[in-house]
Amino acid sequence: MWGLANETVLDERASSMAFVQGARRGARALTSAAVALALVVMAVGCTGKKRPFGEGVPGVDGMEESVNSEGDVAGAMPVTPGMGGVDEEALGLAPLDQKGPPGDAVSGRESETCGGDSGACVSTDDLGNGSACVPTGPRDCTSDLDNDCDGQPDNVLDDVCVCVPESVEPCEEHPGLDGRGQCRAGTRPCILGEGNLSSDWGECEGSVGPGEQDSCSVAGDDTDCDGINNGGCPCVEGETRPCGPNTEDGICQRGTQTCVNATFGQCVGAVFPTSRNCASNQDNDCDARADNTVDNVCTCAIGSVQACGAHPGRDGNGPCQAGSQTCAGRANNSTSSFGACSGSVGPAAQEVCDGQDNDCDGQIDNDPDVSTDSNNCGVCGRGCQGGTCASGQCQPFALVSGRTSPNDILVDNNNVYWIDSAGVNRFPKNGGGNSTITTIASTGALSLQRDGSTLYWGASNDVFRAAVTATTAENFLPDREGTVNAVYFTPGFLYWGEDRGAARVGFRSSAIARVNLQSLETIISTFTNATGGRSLGVQGECNWGAEPETDQSIFRNCAGQSGLNDGTFRAFFSLVVRGFHVSGPEITDVYIGALGRGLLRLGLGQIPEAVLVPSTGPMGAVLRDGDFVYFVDGASATTTCTANGVLSRVTTGGENRIALSSAQSCLAKIAVDNNAIYWTNFQSGQIMKLAKPAQ
Repeated sequence: MWGLANETVLDERASSMAFVQGARRGARALTSAAVALALVVMAVGCTGKKRPFGEGVPGVDGMEESVNSEGDVAGAMPVTPGMGGVDEEALGLAPLDQKGPPGDAVSGRESETCGGDSGACVSTDDLGNGSACVPTGPRDCTSDLDNDCDGQPDNVLDDVCVCVPESVEPCEEHPGLDGRGQCRAGTRPCILGEGNLSSDWGECEGSVGPGEQDSCSVAGDDTDCDGINNGGCPCVEGETRPCGPNTEDGICQRGTQTCVNATFGQCVGAVFPTSRNCASNQDNDCDARADNTVDNVCTCAIGSVQACGAHPGRDGNGPCQAGSQTCAGRANNSTSSFGACSGSVGPAAQEVCDGQDNDCDGQIDNDPDVSTDSNNCGVCGRGCQGGTCASGQCQPFALVSGRTSPNDILVDNNNVYWIDSAGVNRFPKNGGGNSTITTIASTGALSLQRDGSTLYWGASNDVFRAAVTATTAENFLPDREGTVNAVYFTPGFLYWGEDRGAARVGFRSSAIARVNLQSLETIISTFTNATGGRSLGVQGECNWGAEPETDQSIFRNCAGQSGLNDGTFRAFFSLVVRGFHVSGPEITDVYIGALGRGLLRLGLGQIPEAVLVPSTGPMGAVLRDGDFVYFVDGASATTTCTANGVLSRVTTGGENRIALSSAQSCLAKIAVDNNAIYWTNFQSGQIMKLAKPAQ
């Protein structure tokens, strides 16, 4: 600033300008002081060049003056000595005829315009030939006037007035980041220089740039200004989140995890689902249903009972009834299901003759036809053992056919055994489509006995034996003195009869022999009056023998009895014997089928005989079985058997005779088991079977 703020200054300036103009109109010779002043004034006020405060202005001959901060010209430099005049253009003086804008009156004269400048510059008149453009003061960056007479408002922005005073602009920006997180641009204000001679931007303040990484301990921190709060942090210190099951149905509860040192801790307070318990009304597995809801896992309520095994239309009749089943938990009650059905009783496939409604049809014993039902023949429960039922009677049938001269026969739990011309044979007693005959030994025989699991028989002069399951035989006692006929067992001993043919000196021609099966000690006794022993039996201490088709044919030898222990078989009874059966060691009766006499029973020492079934015709095979005796009689006879015989049964006392089968072709031998009667038909070559009649 110039510091010239009053009229005195203006007057001084006007005087100076008048002086200059006078000099220009005169000899243009000025004193050095006046010229210097004029140059200073002209140079400073009207050159049109803006100067900042404190900058020097050109002087004369290289001299310059300085404009202090108060606007005063200090240290005016003298005009160079020897200067004879003023070069107006060199000194930057405006031509005298330049017109400026109207100005204030100077020295009582009206000022003229300074070019088209509308600033505060004033012009002075020079004898009517023009005016000089005089600045009213230094440039003011806050003013829109042209105080420095440069033709532009002082506040035009340039390299002096750099910015609009009091304006603010952003600074130190962070492109793409400012406005995120901590990042923001700074600001700098426009600051006026001293005296408003200049303006410039001040210091940038408030700028904040991005940090390296967001904080994990301050929630919402976006230090790196990427728009992601706490970016890169697993969690923020103190942050919590729910944890545990993803449901709060049933017993389940969500828990909480807390972030400590950028890591979520343990889940606290969570209650997780457990295994389903089909016995519980809680929702332990957290599926929004009680565990004991009946579905395809818990298929029933544990402990509940339901009916099962029903028989529609039958239950309540006879024994028929529905059962029940109880629901039980499985695998620690994780499932449930009904157990087995118990107590159910259904109808029998077939009515049984037992006074019950077995088929539950509401009628008792209505189904079996006892006249034709082979399982209930004659009476309920009597089976025909493979045969048929006719008129309430089981019919005999051929178990085996096509044999030649079958004779003696035995039966055990599995098989029937017999002798025929082929030898000793075996066949399943219950038959069957695939059953075949097995020939154990191809040896002829007349009598067959079984001791447990071993068979014994005689053939020629030998005694043979074989296991019941064997296919070969052992010659047990070879080379006897005569043809071996009948064989018989008592505990520990085997007996047989020998037919020795022609008489020898002092002896008859036949003998009964015995062997101790433990020591194989053979005892052979030869008795007078003994004749062949083709039928044998042992009863108490008595040995019995029979010789069919001869007189005096029943023989007996009893140890320890007076008159009967003389080393001989004595003729006990004179009969023509066709059937002979000694009941056994513990029973005292002997049963005989005698030609022309019938079925006889003899006791120890009993004479005469008891006639059980009288008959004037021929008799055949005889067999005692418990309380009954089976025998054969018939209308005709051959020398070997009774043709067209009738198989009958009678009690041991001779009562209740029942004819079981007729027209048997020479029935030779009889065998029984618990359920059936077996016999051989000598002439027809058949092994026959018949269910036992009811007791």
